[in-house]
Amino acid sequence: MPEPLRVDPTELHLIAGRLEGHTSDFLAAHSGSHWRAAQVSIGSGAASAALRQMLCKWEDDGGHFAARLTKHAEDHREAAVRYINTDTVGADAIDAADPAP
Repeated sequence: MPEPLRVDPTELHLIAGRLEGHTSDFLAAHSGSHWRAAQVSIGSGAASAALRQMLCKWEDDGGHFAARLTKHAEDHREAAVRYINTDTVGADAIDAADPAP
């Protein structure tokens, strides 16, 4: 028989908080690096266009990465709530069951 699944909803909430912290740290570092890179002056023409294109791509990628981290945090919180609800419903069903005659 397989082992029962043991999930600690509190741990899921803690992990979600850590993911949110990593997201904030990433956004702060990414924003600072992006700003510094945008201050570079490399003239005009192809090099300048390439830098602008790179910065736009970098900004898009950073936004997607932050959104994924945020989604992971939300998923951890949702899982914690679902585990708590499942345990509560199960416990209520056991409490409501009539004893066998």
